[in-house]
Amino acid sequence: MNHKEFFKILVGNPPPEIEFEIEVKQRETEQMPDEAVRAYCLDLVKYTKLQDLLLTSAIMRISDIETKLYRYEKGMKLYKKVRKLGFFGKIKYLLTGNTGKK
Repeated sequence: MNHKEFFKILVGNPPPEIEFEIEVKQRETEQMPDEAVRAYCLDLVKYTKLQDLLLTSAIMRISDIETKLYRYEKGMKLYKKVRKLGFFGKIKYLLTGNTGKK
């Protein structure tokens, strides 16, 4: 999920699939007998679905950012490890890909 899609969801413009699911749920609740309960349920269905969409997209975005951060940290650790090696250690790393240090 890119930045534009996330901010569209944050503003409140859901994708067509979610709008369709909301419409289906609203049609199911329109068949309820009590008028006051029906009006309340229609609003509740819409906002609950939008909140679920927002939370799932936020969790996906956080997990993507944490994955990128982990990769960067792992690369920095390897860079620091190679940087500390001496001349022959760097040659060994270039040839074999193994630093020899733990």
